Amino acid sequence: MTLHSGYFNRAGDMEPNPGLKSPPTTRPLAALPLVTLLRGKGLAQLISDLRAPLTAIRQLADFLKSQPGIELGHQPDTGILCFRFRPPGVSDEALDSVQSDLYERLMATGERTISTTTLNGRTVLRLVTVSPHTTLADLQATINLLFELV
Repeated sequence: MTLHSGYFNRAGDMEPNPGLKSPPTTRPLAALPLVTLLRGKGLAQLISDLRAPLTAIRQLADFLKSQPGIELGHQPDTGILCFRFRPPGVSDEALDSVQSDLYERLMATGERTISTTTLNGRTVLRLVTVSPHTTLADLQATINLLFELV
C-alpha cells in the first residue's frame, strides 16, 4: 500500500502497520462479506466456485473451434468469450451486420442474453458467465439458439 493518510498508514510511523497485511478497506466491516463467504463455504469451495465459469467458457471455446461458420475472437482468460458467426456466402463487409442482427433477434426472443462489442475493429457477439452454476450445456443452449437464428 503506497497511500498515506493522517489516520492510517502514516508516513512517519515507526511501528509495523497491520493494515498493510490486510485487504484495503474504507469502511468498518468492509471485509465482512469476504470473511462470511470464506467461513460459510470454505476456501476450497470458493476456489471451485470461482473456477467453474472459467472452465465452462473455455469448454465452450473448445467446442466452437470445431463448429463450421464460427470464428473465435480470442482464447478466453476470463468468463468472457467473443465470437462471430460466419455464414457461407456472406462477404467480410457484411459480417458486422450479421452479428448485430443476430444479437437483436436473440434478445427479442427473451430466452437468452448476450451482448455485442467491437474487437479489432469488428463487431462480435459477447457471451459472459460469472455464475458457478453455469455449465457447458447452458452456454451451448445459447449457441444453439443463435444457430437457429442464422
